[in-house]
Amino acid sequence: MKSFLVFFFFGLAVLVSQTAILAGLPYAEYLDLVNVFVIYLGFSQTYLPGLLISVIMGFLVDMLSGEFLGLYMTIYYVVFIITYQLWIHFNIRMAFYQAFIVFLSSIVKGFVLLGGLVVFTSDSIQVLPFLRFSLFQAVTGALASPVIFYIFAKFDQYQSRLLQKTPHAEQSG
Repeated sequence: MKSFLVFFFFGLAVLVSQTAILAGLPYAEYLDLVNVFVIYLGFSQTYLPGLLISVIMGFLVDMLSGEFLGLYMTIYYVVFIITYQLWIHFNIRMAFYQAFIVFLSSIVKGFVLLGGLVVFTSDSIQVLPFLRFSLFQAVTGALASPVIFYIFAKFDQYQSRLLQKTPHAEQSG
């Protein structure tokens, strides 16, 4: 339970850093930290806590993005399930494979977003700029994912050590 809460609050920090801190940097809109975080959850967490955090992160992104409710929640749900299954069956730990999965996940996310916007909105969608943005987002996420995964792994090791430590009661005699 403690690990769930720690990763939940870490996910909130990732979401805040993506929407507030990185928003002012040039080309930062191409880096989707929440998507990379959900993929990391698929590689590192047990099923139920990772799934819950992924769905909650998707819900929060839905609330912040202003798109129709449930789109990112569904996307992050599917991304977590797929990465969790890949981790269970293939135990992918190499940075190349993780970057490749981030790339594919971003591409699929872009197509699902485009499909959702075409089906559920009456606005005219500029398909080519949207696909170009999705491609740049996929490449940026894939290139940055080894460093981001390393940072997430260091945080995971640190929080594991903190949760394992228990205060020892001193016995006075």
